[in-house]
Amino acid sequence: MRKLFENIGLLTIVKGLDFLIPLIVLPIVISRIGLELFGEYSVLLSFFTFFISFGNFGFNTDAIKDISLNKGDKIKFHEILSEVFSYKIIFSIIAISLFLIIVNLKYEGYFLISLIFSLGILFEVFSLSFYFLAIQKLRFVSFVQILTKLIFGILIVLFVKNESDLLLYVVFTVAATILNSIIIFFLSRKFDFNYELLTIRYEKKRLLSSFNIYSYTFLNNLINPITTYFISINYGNSMTGIFALSQKTYSVFYSAIEPAMNAVYPYLSEQRRVVNNFMLLIKKFFVAFLLISLLAYFVMYFASPYIQLYLLKRVFVGDELILYYLICLMILPSVLNLVSTRVLIIEGRQKEILKILGINFCVILLGYIVVRFFKLEVFYLGMFLVGSSILAMISLVMKMFTTKE
Repeated sequence: MRKLFENIGLLTIVKGLDFLIPLIVLPIVISRIGLELFGEYSVLLSFFTFFISFGNFGFNTDAIKDISLNKGDKIKFHEILSEVFSYKIIFSIIAISLFLIIVNLKYEGYFLISLIFSLGILFEVFSLSFYFLAIQKLRFVSFVQILTKLIFGILIVLFVKNESDLLLYVVFTVAATILNSIIIFFLSRKFDFNYELLTIRYEKKRLLSSFNIYSYTFLNNLINPITTYFISINYGNSMTGIFALSQKTYSVFYSAIEPAMNAVYPYLSEQRRVVNNFMLLIKKFFVAFLLISLLAYFVMYFASPYIQLYLLKRVFVGDELILYYLICLMILPSVLNLVSTRVLIIEGRQKEILKILGINFCVILLGYIVVRFFKLEVFYLGMFLVGSSILAMISLVMKMFTTKE
């Protein structure tokens, strides 16, 4: 249990700084490149983030569970990793190809920027961070992740001066990911990872298991680039920038909570086999995450003027403010969906997750079509996004509490 709390603390610090450092840098960057260009950059970043998740295709989550269940078996370790990396080669190629096509179809003159982002996708997909999470040894990795983010955050402040430095901004953003992945690779050699033992190994069971996990994650992750792009073409890049800033605020709080669940996940996977009253354990964690997410929302709500003044040197008004409040409200369904889906994965009930989130995804898309057709204000877009997410949350939580002992 002590190791669990240590891992929760380390992951929370790393993920918190992962969003906190950009949040410190953002006001400076926006004041130099402008809200309009930042909105455009946010569209690119949303696709970049999505295709990283596509390249990983649920293999990380699946591997964490399997590695945690096979501790001490080095042969099994490398069999799992061989399967994961063999499939990642294929999915990273697909992810990078699609990213390059989409970005260069939408934007002219962004080919070099798209190539740099593609390099970031490649290194992030093959990062061994998940391996350290699975074996629950996070001290060195946490230090590396904090250090790289801090270094390149400082470089952004020092060298990004105006709109013409967008390329430099992208380079520094991606370089942090690349350097982090390289250092973690060399660190892994000290923790039983031997890349010479990896082989090309395509196991159908691994692909199906990862697909069951990623199929619902895919729908969740796809919502962000679709929403960002939808706002940019219907409400302009400035509103896209407001959406990105609101989402950044929400993400700082979510990123401080998510690592705790990521650390709890392998622990629950182990406890599922040895604890008699597993449901009671789930309820305790559920209540804890519910209270934390409520606290996060109230902080974002009541501190909103200060947050907005810090980010944009002015408070949000009208539709901007409405969008901010709605995005902040997403913290509740997002956190509780994370908890419930992880529990259902442990129970092997991924198909139930896919069904619920598939319906949620369709409702959101239908809502966007209605907003587009009737040319509705951004408020309605936010309502469809939040409302459908809350309905999905209720369904997933109900499923979770029907978990069999």
